[in-house]
Amino acid sequence: MKKKYFKPDLNKGFPAGKKINYECGLCGESVESLPEHFATCRCENISVDADSARVTVKDNQKIKFFRC
Repeated sequence: MKKKYFKPDLNKGFPAGKKINYECGLCGESVESLPEHFATCRCENISVDADSARVTVKDNQKIKFFRC
């Protein structure tokens, strides 16, 4: 899987899509932007609640976005 990093305009919200993932800059784990259920990285900096379509990031400076 080749990662293609990009910088989204977060004023429009967090990007989401089948091939879009979030990478935590603290623990290095990746989280799908559209998981089937609740998903979080190991250190819980990034959480995605699939039921409410809500993304929570504790430290916005420690997240990267990529397509695969």
